[in-house]
Amino acid sequence: VPIEDSPLTSLVLKMLIALEGAWLAARVLGAGSGPSLLAGIGFALGGGVVAWGVFPLSTTLAWTPWLLAAVVGLVRRPRGRTLIATALVTTAVALSGHPEIAFAAGVLAAVCGVSLFARRTGFVRGVGMAAIAAALGLGLAAPHLMPFLWTARQSQRVEDIVDRPLPKKRMIWNRPLTWSVRDQILLALQPINPRALGRPYHDSSPGYAWPVPGSGYAGLVIFAGAAAALALRRRRDLPLWVCGLTGIVLSMQVIPVERVVRAVPGFRVFAVNRTLPVAMLCLCLLAAIGITRLLRRSRAPEGWVAVLLAAGASLTVAHPPWIVALWLLLIAALFIGRMRIWLGSSLLTLALLLDLVPWSRDMLPVGSRDLFYPATPATEAMLRVTTREGPWRVAAHGSRYYPSSLSTFGIEDVRYHNPLTPRAYARVLRRVFGFHEERGYFSPFRVVDHPMLDFLNVRLVVSSANADIPERLRPAPSKPGGSLRLYRNPDALRRFFVAPNVEIVQPARVVDATVSLTDPRRVVLSTEDTVGWSFDEQPWRPRAARVENLSPGSVDLRLPPAGEKILATSLPQPGGWVARSGRLSLRTLTINSAFLGVVVPSGVSRVQLRFVPPGMRIGVVTCAVSLIALAWIGFRAKRAMAQQRG
Repeated sequence: VPIEDSPLTSLVLKMLIALEGAWLAARVLGAGSGPSLLAGIGFALGGGVVAWGVFPLSTTLAWTPWLLAAVVGLVRRPRGRTLIATALVTTAVALSGHPEIAFAAGVLAAVCGVSLFARRTGFVRGVGMAAIAAALGLGLAAPHLMPFLWTARQSQRVEDIVDRPLPKKRMIWNRPLTWSVRDQILLALQPINPRALGRPYHDSSPGYAWPVPGSGYAGLVIFAGAAAALALRRRRDLPLWVCGLTGIVLSMQVIPVERVVRAVPGFRVFAVNRTLPVAMLCLCLLAAIGITRLLRRSRAPEGWVAVLLAAGASLTVAHPPWIVALWLLLIAALFIGRMRIWLGSSLLTLALLLDLVPWSRDMLPVGSRDLFYPATPATEAMLRVTTREGPWRVAAHGSRYYPSSLSTFGIEDVRYHNPLTPRAYARVLRRVFGFHEERGYFSPFRVVDHPMLDFLNVRLVVSSANADIPERLRPAPSKPGGSLRLYRNPDALRRFFVAPNVEIVQPARVVDATVSLTDPRRVVLSTEDTVGWSFDEQPWRPRAARVENLSPGSVDLRLPPAGEKILATSLPQPGGWVARSGRLSLRTLTINSAFLGVVVPSGVSRVQLRFVPPGMRIGVVTCAVSLIALAWIGFRAKRAMAQQRG
């Protein structure tokens, strides 16, 4: 679909998958058909799917109930077909793009699977089959997961999070608002009332982005049903309560819990407050179970008391007339449902929709679809400059344009908005240009007169009309209008050039030497990369490296054959790049602390650069083994079914 339609289109698909998955999971856990539909609606219209609708979090979350249903079904009745389905759902969760939610989904499915296995099948067989399914599902996703894990280890975001200390805050026991690291203790009120923290995007923010508290609401019907489930307790509900309450506590970032979590190796990199949407899934499933019991039991006084107490607690937080009316409709629907279950379920569905449709509408962006990344005179002018005799890159001075947004128009920005940005590249941008995304989320690009701007292939600088711009940057002929100004950098180097000379320093001084460069044509090497090798200076020839082919992950170059030389590039993340000349492998190294360089021997005139993400090869092999295993399991299952029919 067109890019301006893609966010809402994908959101509709996520909501559909989430609704069906939650309905199926509730049915597997023993809820009735009508109450299961309530769980699906509450999960799809609230609980994180809508609140995080334009983020990968909601994609992974939509598959979470499918994983829960598949694992519980597998441990109760281990079969080949169910194992294959569980493996495929595991793959979907792993590939959906949000590690924290994927991890929480796996924990929820594992806890429920271990707790809810059928005795007739045996614990070892059921849980063993689930473990095999999980391994095969992760194996199918390995071509993505293995490069992701390698890249994550090298990323600046991981380094920033690991090194970030726990905020120094005094916890006062008789003042609950001080119990949380970031004053998120009020998140515990969000499931109770849609106005517990205000109207999303209309009232003032409660101190954090609205999707965070938004992921904690799934409707008054869900809250009432969960209260009934707590009162009409059943031991088999315990895994849902444990996972749900754990997710809520983690999301509030209570100081003692936060200290324990950060002390666990590897857990510092997880944004544990993102577990709240999975906790809401638990609440939705518990609500379906509670409403089922409430409607089917002829006498359930403790359930009715729980619903009335839930109504009182909710109205204590906020009681506008429409919320009072919703509670009256909800209680009446439960009462009618004791006599006519289908009618009571229908009225509960109506109450849930009247509650969640306006609430979820507040969570969605408002505006014209044509304003979503429209082509403007400024972007068209940038594209003309960066493609003329290019390709060239662009840098936005100060806080002009959000980092990485220009790539939507085919314009390459040296700034980044990417949690997997290599830490070496991020360190160069921080030290040279004062750009550090983690500190301000939208850090300004402060310096535009450093020689590294030339090395990075930046031909165009975008700035404002009143900004102080160095004289060496010349006004571009294109005038975008408004307060924007475009400046051309005539000294920008091409992305591939033959370095005329090098500076060899100790590994600890590589970054400092890069920051101190005065000649962008001169590259910095570490002594570790130059053991047993010397470099002869070359005459400067700007077009010595001629590009014959340039496509993602593939570059073909022609160079003069005379003399050994260094092919310098401004391609970040040297790991994964392979250089060859025909059948001859060429040595790659890191230049300027973060970029790819190639040692080209004398007599070599052609160089082929190919990028294969580190970990991809072993990921492909793992995927192939998993596919073969699943095909064998499917064949065995089909043959067993044929024998049974025979």
